[in-house]
Amino acid sequence: MIQLEYRLNLSYTKVYAGVNGYVSNFNLDVGEYLNVGDKIFAIVDSDYWWINANYKETDLARIREGQKAEVKLDMYNHTYSGKVVSISNGTGSTFSLLPPENASGNWVKITQRFPVKILVKNSAKFPLRNAFKLSSQFYWSCPIIPFW
Repeated sequence: MIQLEYRLNLSYTKVYAGVNGYVSNFNLDVGEYLNVGDKIFAIVDSDYWWINANYKETDLARIREGQKAEVKLDMYNHTYSGKVVSISNGTGSTFSLLPPENASGNWVKITQRFPVKILVKNSAKFPLRNAFKLSSQFYWSCPIIPFW
């Protein structure tokens, strides 16, 4: 009788993913109970890959949204093509939980870094994973244009 009830309840259960991807951080054991909203795994999107590169404010003069870029991973020695999809309006420290602490005082100018999001196409032969070390370069089609 109890098994029939379990099967009936299981038939009401549906799990939908908003994206194609890989299950990661699966934290569930046999017999474990779940509540509504419990996080038991993460999904890594397999169709939409991007790189968050932190560039110095002095390096942003020639970087524009839509610009072509190349990203080279240290692990594979393979180059991926991509394009810049966004440049953050604030530095990384702007959105951090703790403000930066300048031990030497605020009179020292510290170059800030801005996150640049580069959309890349994944390769079946050289699959991307989270937290790879990489280097990137951009294609310049125009001279430096000041923002002001």
